[in-house]
Amino acid sequence: MVIGRLRGGRWQGLSALRVRWPWLPAVALALQVAIGAGPVRGLGAGRTVLLVASYALVGAWLWLNALARSGPLRWALVAVAEGWLLNAVVMVANGGMPVSNAALAHIGHAGAAVAEGHLWKHVVVSPATRMPLLGDVIPVPTPLLRSVVSVGDLFMLAGIAVAVAVAMSATRPRAAPVRLEPAVA
Repeated sequence: MVIGRLRGGRWQGLSALRVRWPWLPAVALALQVAIGAGPVRGLGAGRTVLLVASYALVGAWLWLNALARSGPLRWALVAVAEGWLLNAVVMVANGGMPVSNAALAHIGHAGAAVAEGHLWKHVVVSPATRMPLLGDVIPVPTPLLRSVVSVGDLFMLAGIAVAVAVAMSATRPRAAPVRLEPAVA
């Protein structure tokens, strides 16, 4: 948003941005909540199926919205979709997002129970982990945002930042064209 303002953009640009098929992420969210809920939590393979379905819905929504746009907004949304794809691939390959215990220790969460609590859709990085570098292995030890993120998360954050800046700039008022009238003698 700061970049959008620095580029002369306006807040109204964000409200003018229309998303298509808004029900897709709502259904995906409902699936995510179901995965974390009591009885569904112990489904084993069913948990993975629901997780993949929720990610497929979000992916479809991202790609459909990206392809419905043009110019820089399209490319920003494609970056978000690519980040989502990186995260989805590693999660499907491992039955959840691999998270590094070393990265958790780096942000002060050593010994966190990865498969419990707010990390319920994560799995611990181990020698058996497929594509571990795509997992949550990047520590972000900032005071307000102590987290561990993935390469896919970074793609998504960059794409979101550019999309917001572009959307804010879309309503920037343009100067009216100057009409040059021939001099009358």
